[in-house]
Amino acid sequence: MAMTQLTHLVRSLTGILQKTQFMASAVIEPRCDIHTTGPSLTGRYTGRKVVEKPKEYTTRPLRMVQTGGRGEDGRVAIPRCGGGHKRNFRWVDFQRDRLIQPGRIQMVERIEKIMYDPCRSARIALTACGEDKRYLVATDDMEEGNIITTIKEIPKLPVRPNPGDCYQLGALPIGAIVCCIEKFAGHGAMICRSAGTSAQILRKVDGRCVLRLPSKQEISVSQECMATAGRVSNMKHQDVVVGKAGRNRWYGIRPHSGLWHRKTGVHGRKLRFKRLVTFNEPRSPGQTTQKLTI
Repeated sequence: MAMTQLTHLVRSLTGILQKTQFMASAVIEPRCDIHTTGPSLTGRYTGRKVVEKPKEYTTRPLRMVQTGGRGEDGRVAIPRCGGGHKRNFRWVDFQRDRLIQPGRIQMVERIEKIMYDPCRSARIALTACGEDKRYLVATDDMEEGNIITTIKEIPKLPVRPNPGDCYQLGALPIGAIVCCIEKFAGHGAMICRSAGTSAQILRKVDGRCVLRLPSKQEISVSQECMATAGRVSNMKHQDVVVGKAGRNRWYGIRPHSGLWHRKTGVHGRKLRFKRLVTFNEPRSPGQTTQKLTI
């Protein structure tokens, strides 16, 4: 009896030692969030699609490989993702001041065409400035042939914004409606980019602007962040009725498993208090998150 217990003890200690050695030799892979605001060679992997972007910006539709919800190891990562119609990716430039020449504070572009983009809910606009062409998120008032301006300057008095023009938040008056807002100055638009969304400028405090988002949340960003005046196009997107299950399959959305799932307390009624103002600070260059692979 004692001999059997001793044998089990030795085996358990051996297993713990092997597991500790394996953990010590585990590979730590760096993983960083990629926010493409300019030409990039790295594709962004979301688990749904993979797009390889060239070195230089292009308006040519790019090939998009759908993963069917499989991860990098080939296993199912997103159960309700798979199938769908084949689509091409249009590279939308979210950094409006990218084409401003050094030493200047503004640029003028002409809208060549308003297009449908299968990869986003909003419409996109093909604009031209000299020989440079690019895609932008279209606002609700944009039309073909219009002239839009991007101004990177904060005057002493607030300007009267024209729909579709892009300004720094410090140059706009309180109460202005904006979209395609930069979270950090120079990082490209990250807020209010989907169809029909917009934010409102509530107040300005110590070189920062407080915005109210569609979710009623208030955020504080730098007054040097760029924003487009107006609302994002395709206002009736939220009124679209799917109508049948096959239409979701066209979008690449698979049905539920059909099993009964118990609802938890998260589905009950709650008292939702007013959210506090959130302050966002940019990450330092090269800062990454670590992932432990076991």
